Amino acid sequence: MMLIVSFGFLACIILKDPLCIFCFSFCFLLYLNERFHSKRILIVFTILSLFSIVLVKPCKEAEKGIYTISEIKQSYYVAKNQRTRVLVQSDLDLNFKDQIQVDSLEPIHTDDNFTLFSFTKYNASKNVFYKTKSIRILKKSNSLKSKLYAYIASQKNSKVLLSLYYGIHEDTIDEIYTMLCI
Repeated sequence: MMLIVSFGFLACIILKDPLCIFCFSFCFLLYLNERFHSKRILIVFTILSLFSIVLVKPCKEAEKGIYTISEIKQSYYVAKNQRTRVLVQSDLDLNFKDQIQVDSLEPIHTDDNFTLFSFTKYNASKNVFYKTKSIRILKKSNSLKSKLYAYIASQKNSKVLLSLYYGIHEDTIDEIYTMLCI
């Protein structure tokens, strides 16, 4: 009996859409009522389905405005404000804690393959659902972290140092090893 309720709760979490969870929960409650005729089971599953709606956070609608660069990756940046995080793909030389004005946004969407890496799902796991279309720099940062990053980036083997720091490797491991030994 509790195994069936557990499977119903797991199904609610897998659905990830509050409306789908509500519809599934209603149908599953009808099934549980017909199968077990127990109000306790219905109450337990109702509480679990409401808990699953709380667990599944709907993505926050990103807004135009002022964002601060919080992460720097090899080919993109992540910026955040008080409410949301957005992906910034820009040719501008941005640094940690730089403030940018985001003028337009669009949802992140990539063509996903069933067996390969999904950039959309990867960003969704980090609560990043939107990317910028156009930005402009408002204020460059003078923080210690940004100065240290700028110093490392200006060094001769900066790609090696930054790839070790971020764990993103553009070169093969053998090439990185030989660069470190020099």
